[in-house]
Amino acid sequence: MKESIHCCARLTLGICIDLGVCAMQSMKRPKLFWVSAGAPLVSVILSTLLVFAFKAQHHGISIIGKLQEGLNPPSWNMLQFRGSHLGLSIKTGLVTGIISLTIIEQVNKGGKSLSYRTPLGILAWPGEGIAVGRTFAALKNYKVDGNKEMMAIGLMNMVGSSTSCYITTGAFSRSAVNHNAGAKSAVSNIVMSITVMVTLLFLMPLFQYTPNVVLGAIIVSAVVGLIDIPAACQIWKIDKFDFIVMLCAFFGVIFISVQDGLAMAVGMSIFKILQQITRPKTVMLGNIPGTDIFRDLHHYKESMKIPGFLILSIEAPINFANSTYLNERILRWIEEYEAEDHKKQSSLQFVVLVMSAVSAIDTSGVSIFKELKKTVEKKGAELVLVNPLGEVMEKLQKSDEAGDFLRPDCLFLTVGEAVATLTATIKSQVSNHVV
Repeated sequence: MKESIHCCARLTLGICIDLGVCAMQSMKRPKLFWVSAGAPLVSVILSTLLVFAFKAQHHGISIIGKLQEGLNPPSWNMLQFRGSHLGLSIKTGLVTGIISLTIIEQVNKGGKSLSYRTPLGILAWPGEGIAVGRTFAALKNYKVDGNKEMMAIGLMNMVGSSTSCYITTGAFSRSAVNHNAGAKSAVSNIVMSITVMVTLLFLMPLFQYTPNVVLGAIIVSAVVGLIDIPAACQIWKIDKFDFIVMLCAFFGVIFISVQDGLAMAVGMSIFKILQQITRPKTVMLGNIPGTDIFRDLHHYKESMKIPGFLILSIEAPINFANSTYLNERILRWIEEYEAEDHKKQSSLQFVVLVMSAVSAIDTSGVSIFKELKKTVEKKGAELVLVNPLGEVMEKLQKSDEAGDFLRPDCLFLTVGEAVATLTATIKSQVSNHVV
């Protein structure tokens, strides 16, 4: 048993090295592209001859075995539009189509697919194919339209189901082998399909003694060339969480399956998106000395707080999922500001909310602003809004029936304008009080 394992390992390693050398030579010398293209075929032929000559199947080498010849018979006569399962099939198709469109939209934005073993696993195969297509599109610098890919895969499966074909998809292993062979366009698929048809009709007995390790070695040698270590290092520098997602996808694909690996990556990505939606970012702004520019105090160390002003920037849409968190977070900002300024014997007069990044708001968000305004007024301060966008402004106006929420003195286009105007107002009030 150990000898057979060692033999398989040596055979696999030797073939991987040979294929790698052929690929490197074709990359250095483009005229020798045929070397990497023909190397897998030569490996299959030589390994099959060696197994047949030395009867290696009797010494622990696993072979493909006898395969059935010929093409599958037509199956359109088996299609039925009646029966107890027709309604269930229609419902399943509609639900699957709607959810697939959503998944493909996420794949177009960088997502992947779901697992075959999940309840929505039937959606995995098109998502995987499109995710694989995006990988090779990045290597060859072209774009992949997920919707068109979805339509093409669906049409091919409709045609294939009438001829007893296997499910059409864009498997990672076959795509990698095709790429490693030097394929440049979809014509390679036509050549490959004709080759497969000829093989099924006339050449199937020749593959009876082909060792399985050779097929694995061909796939491994093709996939290894797709590993981009500099890109992984770049991801680590940019975003540590994305690096962890990448590792989960990488090791999941290697040690479990392509579908489970991609499902793990998608699950973690969805968790991150939900966290960003429910925990939007709010930052405190300060003034850069000598200018009317206000920036994040954490990122711009030279920026300074304006006495009496708490300037906060909300950097996400406001909806029912994050409105409560935003209210609590802003109140904590106010408490921290008051605790800090209590030592300096100064008071908070204005809470300025910069809404340039708030692209949308719902009724829950509107009600939160009303509650926040009342809370701020109880503390002896005033709530000021800066640059609310069109949709946000329209909803706030519709909700402000009494006209005391969006007064002209509480609404400004820029932070600089708000600070200058309100500071001048404070000075005039002080001077009038003195007089």
